[in-house]
Amino acid sequence: MKTVKVLILGSEGFVGHNLVRGLKDNFEIIASDMINFSDQNVKYVKADITQFNEIKSISNGVDVIINLVAHTLVSS
Repeated sequence: MKTVKVLILGSEGFVGHNLVRGLKDNFEIIASDMINFSDQNVKYVKADITQFNEIKSISNGVDVIINLVAHTLVSS
């Protein structure tokens, strides 16, 4: 059976981080954000969503893309 490969953009925000933690045991996860972290069960890739070629290269062979990218809230 093929493992489903999931790309999570915005993986270091609150929702993204928890989604990575919840999915990493059952799916092959590629986590991407502007900052780069490491986890033994997750491949992290630093990427800028405004750069088409970066996103194109990391999404090659991916089955599902979850876009959780948001602008940082500076003030409320």
